[in-house]
Amino acid sequence: MCLIKSVNVQQVKADTLIVSNLDVSKGIVEEVWKRGITKLVIGTTSTRGGLSKRLKIQGPGKADYVRKHAINTCDIFIVCKENLVSEGKGCSVENDDFSRSFSLDPNPEQCLRISSEASPDFPVDGDSTAASSEDANDVLSEPQLSPAKRELERETIRRMEAEAAALKSHCKLKEYEAALEEAVKEKETAILESKLKEDEWISLLNRFSIERDDAFQQLEATQKKLAAVEKQNYRILQEKEAEIKKLQDCLRSGPRIETSSTSYALQIKEYSFDEIKAATCNLSESLRLKVGGYGNIYRGAIGQTTVTVKTLREDSLQGWQEIRREVNILKGIQYPNLVTILGTCFERGCIMYEYMPHGCLTDRLSGKTGTSPLSWQERTRITMEICSALHFLHGLKPDPIVHRDLKPENILLDENDVSKITNFGLARRLPEVVQGEPEPRRTYLYMDPEYMGSGKYTTKSDVYSLGMIILQLLTGKSALGLVNEVKSALGSGELKQILDPSAGEWPFAHATQVAELGLLCTEQVSEKRPDLEPAVMKMMDKLRSFKIAETDAARPRTVQVTDVPSCFFCPITKDIMQYPCVAADGFTYEKETIKEWFCRGHDTSPMTNVKLEHTSLISNHSLRSAILQWQERHI
Repeated sequence: MCLIKSVNVQQVKADTLIVSNLDVSKGIVEEVWKRGITKLVIGTTSTRGGLSKRLKIQGPGKADYVRKHAINTCDIFIVCKENLVSEGKGCSVENDDFSRSFSLDPNPEQCLRISSEASPDFPVDGDSTAASSEDANDVLSEPQLSPAKRELERETIRRMEAEAAALKSHCKLKEYEAALEEAVKEKETAILESKLKEDEWISLLNRFSIERDDAFQQLEATQKKLAAVEKQNYRILQEKEAEIKKLQDCLRSGPRIETSSTSYALQIKEYSFDEIKAATCNLSESLRLKVGGYGNIYRGAIGQTTVTVKTLREDSLQGWQEIRREVNILKGIQYPNLVTILGTCFERGCIMYEYMPHGCLTDRLSGKTGTSPLSWQERTRITMEICSALHFLHGLKPDPIVHRDLKPENILLDENDVSKITNFGLARRLPEVVQGEPEPRRTYLYMDPEYMGSGKYTTKSDVYSLGMIILQLLTGKSALGLVNEVKSALGSGELKQILDPSAGEWPFAHATQVAELGLLCTEQVSEKRPDLEPAVMKMMDKLRSFKIAETDAARPRTVQVTDVPSCFFCPITKDIMQYPCVAADGFTYEKETIKEWFCRGHDTSPMTNVKLEHTSLISNHSLRSAILQWQERHI
């Protein structure tokens, strides 16, 4: 297909004729035959020209084709770059096979000129102009076209424009596809970079996890080493204290009365771990009584004495601190309602106590021990015993002791259901209590609410725990939500519905006073809680009046002295005490007898002859209650 624009060549005008054919040479020949053209000028280019590449014309081959097949009546002029290359006539005649396919145009005096885009202008002088018309304006003009042919021409132009537009759209589409491909590549690159960063973070987290595990292992190993060092240091400290004590004993002069109680107060026997294993049948599972927070508790035997042995895990650093604190506190005090420590084994962190066959108060209230339920009288006595023991601890001078972990599990019962407080691992002397110190394992249901908020522990904190225990003895219920339940029942007059029926028929007035005492001790604000002395102790005396009548001192005795428990006798007069009191040496005396001793000018212990730190006396209410119960049964 060839498109020729209108040009002016030395004032020779030519109109545009569009010839559509896939073969350019054949299209030209067809037009020559159809229109009967007698003069034909063909422009050609060298092989380096752009037109030959666009029209796929290579050299003079196309011109030769036109000359061979054009009618022999047509003069053909071939020009190139304003030069005439060749001229001649067509070689075909009307009778050959090629010419029969064309119908000649009735106007044979027309001439068709095809101009090359690479060489659009070429000189035509007057001598070389090819035309059959006498008028120069008729040169290179085309004949009049029919309306159908003109419509075909316009359709061809529209198709060419549509193809050009399609080509342009195709180019734009290619550009868009290239841009899209580039965007996709950028997105893939960004995703790959993000994936690489994610892999880097995962690798970093894995590395940190490994380092954390290594740090924990190192910390555990360090804790074990510290526990071993602390155990060794404590053993050395104990040896030094023993040496100092021996030296002081040698330097101390004057008469001295030695007793077993004094020996115990100053010295605690140290056992080897082999002896501990022998006492517990090599820590037999059948003898294990309980699994504690820092170790196990076993029943054992030393000679003919049944004992309780508390063992400690080797990796328990906190447990070592608690055992050392418990030994330091218990070795210097004696009281009937405090558990007695019999020996230690610092080689493996073991403590040996007196054996309490009826277990802890928690198991006794729940019936796990297999013994008969506690009566309301026994529960009242246990309440008084706990109050008395706390009164003794809080009244020590110059530094009172707070237990800090008072709960039914830490109250043990002997074969006569006499209660004793145990587990002093968290106990402190009040100046040692530091606000904000780390809190070890504890039962939060019995903790002072003010302590949980401020971290400050006082004697009123033990009173709060005492109140919770009183309410449990009254109802036999769990401590969770117990305060509100008792308060609601007491306010609505339904207290009898929540009393523990296994305790027997509670006197309503007595139960009401016990409930009021428990609620008063569990006040949220410590200032509203009562002091053990005199408020709680006076109330204990009132409660005792419901169960025990005062025994007349002149009442004749009908039992043998050998049947009376030894702890009932005053160590000075050897008579059964009526108003037992505890002195600074830890021994219990008849109140009037020990006062008379002090009035004579003595400031030493009647039992040890050691100078007392003070002459204050603490009433032993629990022992007095036990004496009165025994007298009521046997006298």
